[in-house]
Amino acid sequence: MKNLIIFLFLFVTFFVQAQNYNNNDHFWIGDKLVNITNDKSSIVIIFRQDKIALNQPQLYKNLPNISEFKISDDQRTVIITYSKEQNKSEIEIIESIGMNIENIEWYSQQSGFWLINTDGTNMRRILPYKLLNPVWSPDGEWIAFVVPIGDERHIFKMKFNGETFDTTTIMQLMIEGRNFLPSWSPDGQWIAYDSNTDSPNGMQFIWKMKSDGSQKTRIAYDPNKGEIRMPSWTIDNNKIAHTRYIGVGAPEIFVMDKNGNNISRLTNNTLDDSCPQDVYEKKITFWSAGCLWIMDSLGTNQKLLSDQLMDYLYSISPIRDKVVYLVNNNSWTYENGTLWILDLITGGKRQLTFNPKPNK
Repeated sequence: MKNLIIFLFLFVTFFVQAQNYNNNDHFWIGDKLVNITNDKSSIVIIFRQDKIALNQPQLYKNLPNISEFKISDDQRTVIITYSKEQNKSEIEIIESIGMNIENIEWYSQQSGFWLINTDGTNMRRILPYKLLNPVWSPDGEWIAFVVPIGDERHIFKMKFNGETFDTTTIMQLMIEGRNFLPSWSPDGQWIAYDSNTDSPNGMQFIWKMKSDGSQKTRIAYDPNKGEIRMPSWTIDNNKIAHTRYIGVGAPEIFVMDKNGNNISRLTNNTLDDSCPQDVYEKKITFWSAGCLWIMDSLGTNQKLLSDQLMDYLYSISPIRDKVVYLVNNNSWTYENGTLWILDLITGGKRQLTFNPKPNK
């Protein structure tokens, strides 16, 4: 650990002092982390691979207007310094060195926790950190979320007034395991989640705990058949809809009482059914074969809500009459990766976020 800390200190010091390195402005593009200095005079390219491909250094060395070109001793870092000021945007600089804007996976200035009005207006970043699986408490005062800690994933909660986080109230609710997808009980007293804690083979199963992190109890466990995941508390506070990987065929939607008993199967087909959410009028939405579906609480009357291909994780409004989802069609289009909102009562849907084409 001591060697690791020294390495990180030297690595950061080198770039801050020698390259005016800008911590807050970087891009993941394919197998490369691309950093652009504040004054846009230099580019630092760090490769995910152990070694730079043999043809890569020469490619960057022959770029126009380059005054200095360096490769680190470990052959993983390229530093390019321009001979004159670059009157270009960050996106234009990236494209000028032969990288495709469509391959950008992540941009640091845009990553974080964001809010947006339900009509798509006033989109703003309120926290410059990526929180996984955020979910609002029923009283609207807390956000529960998942934080990566090494190879583990821990659930935290923090007070949130609808506009800002109170970081002095952050509470870590567990200290071990890989834990995902917190779901508040409607009375706000409990949180259900899936975890691999006390699972010898690392499989995920459903647990519940008090909202202060106490009384952790595993309520679903069947390692001989498969994982039991993605809990969603029903509106009546008595049941938990969830996904079971039953060992034969595709995952299916089930429901059980809040103690893990009285299990009922709701879907039975050859499709991948997952991520159930209990919504208005005793109905359940779920993700199936890439699209959003709805059914009655007994599993009957299954209907397709939207034929848009979407990410399997989606969110329900506090009164459970609307769904927000992320379009994910596994190919690059300017609609891919955008948020949409769907009214479960009227069936109307609206695009909330857009991917504008970069200015040339």
